[in-house]
Amino acid sequence: MAATTTRRKIKIPIVVRFFLLLAGSMMLSALGCSSFSSESKLKILHLNDVHSFLAPQTTELIFDGKSTTCEAGGMARVAGLVDALAVKPEQTLLLHAGDAVQGTLYFTLFDGRADAAVMNAMPFDAMALGNHEFDNGDAWLAGFIRSLTVPVVSANIRVGHGHGLEHLFAPYVVKEIGGQPVGIIGMTISEVTRRSSRPGPGVLFGDEVQYVQAAVDALLAKGIGRIVLLSHYGYENTLSLAGQVSDVDVIVDGHSHTLLGDLDSYGLVCEGPYPVIAENKDGDSVCIVQAWSQGRVLGELDVTFKGDRLVAWSGQPHLVLGDRCRRAAGLDIVPENAAVAAVLEQFSRQVAEKGEIVIGTAPQDLVHVRVPGQVHGTQPMPLGSCLAPLVAQAFYAQVPHADMCIQNAGGIRTGIQKGAIRYSTVYGMLPFSNTLIEIKMSGQNIRQVLEQALEYMLRNDAKGAFPYAYGLRYDIDARKPFGSRFFGLEVRERASGRYVPFEDERSYVVVANDFIASGKDGYQGFGAASQVPGTTVNTYLDYARAFISHVQALNFSGKGLAELPRGDHCIKSFIPAGIELSAR
Repeated sequence: MAATTTRRKIKIPIVVRFFLLLAGSMMLSALGCSSFSSESKLKILHLNDVHSFLAPQTTELIFDGKSTTCEAGGMARVAGLVDALAVKPEQTLLLHAGDAVQGTLYFTLFDGRADAAVMNAMPFDAMALGNHEFDNGDAWLAGFIRSLTVPVVSANIRVGHGHGLEHLFAPYVVKEIGGQPVGIIGMTISEVTRRSSRPGPGVLFGDEVQYVQAAVDALLAKGIGRIVLLSHYGYENTLSLAGQVSDVDVIVDGHSHTLLGDLDSYGLVCEGPYPVIAENKDGDSVCIVQAWSQGRVLGELDVTFKGDRLVAWSGQPHLVLGDRCRRAAGLDIVPENAAVAAVLEQFSRQVAEKGEIVIGTAPQDLVHVRVPGQVHGTQPMPLGSCLAPLVAQAFYAQVPHADMCIQNAGGIRTGIQKGAIRYSTVYGMLPFSNTLIEIKMSGQNIRQVLEQALEYMLRNDAKGAFPYAYGLRYDIDARKPFGSRFFGLEVRERASGRYVPFEDERSYVVVANDFIASGKDGYQGFGAASQVPGTTVNTYLDYARAFISHVQALNFSGKGLAELPRGDHCIKSFIPAGIELSAR
């Protein structure tokens, strides 16, 4: 729905305003201009958090009150929708709010090449750096950016002279739209990227508000007053930031996978209207948009400027659906973009061939939630994930002398449905390039690591840090102070399978993925241990490959991947902290 707003103005005496208007009109007349401040329009099409979901996927939607399995997303169809909506390309921006990679077999097999090829076949005007762009380190990111034709932006990241990322991204870019300059400022969530990804020590992150304002001021100094912030910051963070920065007109955001709009009739939960209207530091209106995730929505925002003033807006999120679902919903059918489809086909054949290989079976759905007490659909999960302890068990099985495995919830991205388990299942579930690390630690230090991970989760609303395990059981009371939340710890004897009391003074071997072993996601004790010579050993076992080997071994012995018995689950009991955590 279209909307308008008035901006705050300085009151000027009427006589002075008359002479200013007369002088301005005479000047514009001399320059051949017909009006003091003509209106111009800008269309912004946008994506965020595609996470290598380049091909369509299935999703459940409601049509006429009935649940329907639909084909959603797919970058060829997204590109076709871009073609259909960008009827005036000279007045259109196509923006990507970050986290383009990490999440499917397309990334695992091709290391970003497929993502770059597809993006380069589309007319993107700018992409913000997301936290997952740093997952494989600085050198990988430098190569990925070099392979892109789209400008990459982030105003609050700095690197020194000679760093591999030097000159590969900028604080902002300026685009000419309808003959008028528009500044596009990039911004990357800092704390999450520092702690939960793998930027090197030479990558410095600045305060989001401070550095965005500095970029705004730099654009204003160049006479550019139409400003779009392309942020990878998260919906709630962005609502807060909007009121702390001046002169921003539009914020295109990512990170929190937020769906905005009016899509309740399809069984989807939207967190706000599209666009959300906030006020910037000046009290002027700001349009805030985000487009869900995985290419399932393409956002379309139309704004009107009078001079540099944002005066009107309208827009909607477009579900990117397959033909059958579009017909069922009474929506227009948009064909795939042939050029993007042809690029994707080069990679799809290999993904399909590898992905369809069956490695085992699951006799039941193996649900993954990040924290105990969450509800999956209508199913309460008092002990949390059914799948995470099985993943930990697989890693434990691949390292025969380990006493236990600890696995962060966020390292597992999906559950496993009942039936055949394929390569594509595993690489979608465990999409990161992690290896398994052995860490020798005292029981006291292991207990400390568990406390640190839970503390990090509670302080940062980071449910992905929650610790699951195999070979180790514990009770948790998150209401208690730090240092006393984990109790009743027991460790599993490999030979007998019995659980015996955990000993603080005893030395144990823990296996963990190299992400948390380096201290990420709040596991500082692991990071500290890794600095002590002889304490850690990198097995160089790929964690997805380790899980595949475990499932294949089960399949060879005639077993499926089944939920652990109650007594083998790592969580014996869980009492929550009594605070709300977001769905991130």
